[in-house]
Amino acid sequence: MPAVYIECTSWLRVFASSAERARELGWPGYELDTGHEAMVTAPEPLALLLDRLAV
Repeated sequence: MPAVYIECTSWLRVFASSAERARELGWPGYELDTGHEAMVTAPEPLALLLDRLAV
């Protein structure tokens, strides 16, 4: 199953090491300029990204 990593970058970047690990595994990476709860703080950009990735 294909995998991608979406990192929310405006919230402490506590998952930066996970994003780096995903890159090491060859996963495509994407960033959203929002906090950890992107579905609450940036629902439209998140939905647009997920819709684009679902193709």
